[in-house]
Amino acid sequence: MNKLIFAAATFIAFIFYASSCKKKNVTPVNSEVKAHYYYKPGSYWVYIDTVSGRYDSFSVEKARDFTYEESSIKSYEVIEITIMDRTNGTNNLEVSLYDRRNITFRFAIGVNVIPTGFTYPLYIGSSQFVKYFYSVKNINGINYNNVINTFENNGNFFINDSVGLIRADLFDSNNSVNISWRLVRCKIVI
Repeated sequence: MNKLIFAAATFIAFIFYASSCKKKNVTPVNSEVKAHYYYKPGSYWVYIDTVSGRYDSFSVEKARDFTYEESSIKSYEVIEITIMDRTNGTNNLEVSLYDRRNITFRFAIGVNVIPTGFTYPLYIGSSQFVKYFYSVKNINGINYNNVINTFENNGNFFINDSVGLIRADLFDSNNSVNISWRLVRCKIVI
């Protein structure tokens, strides 16, 4: 009899426990955002700095997909991609995809960090940073479709929805351009 009461009490306790558990709501990164911006190792970009004439190359060092827990019942899928400067090793770029359609680019140029961000699909007003949208933009003699232009205190960035950063003008403390990258070639692994 005691075993039967114990089994029944255990079963009832389990039912109450199971019904009190709330399933976490994980908000995934939008599939179109992943298709355009989830750069994998093997991806690279080569730029010419039109100020110095030097070529700079960047490649994906790592890409990780994880869940960020905002609360006990709400979580977000986050993808972080680290892109390293293979020319001199002092510059890098981190791309974060999160909250369905949000994209953040963080440029670390030496010790300076310059963030910029926008919401996909690319359009004017998709974030506080986006100033212009171009259906076609020519960079180094190549026409790119769907380009946004974002401005920051220290930079001016042109980002294409299929290859990423196609132009960056980085300013010094006197507001003079000290780096002006133009995309020469790239390989994107998605």
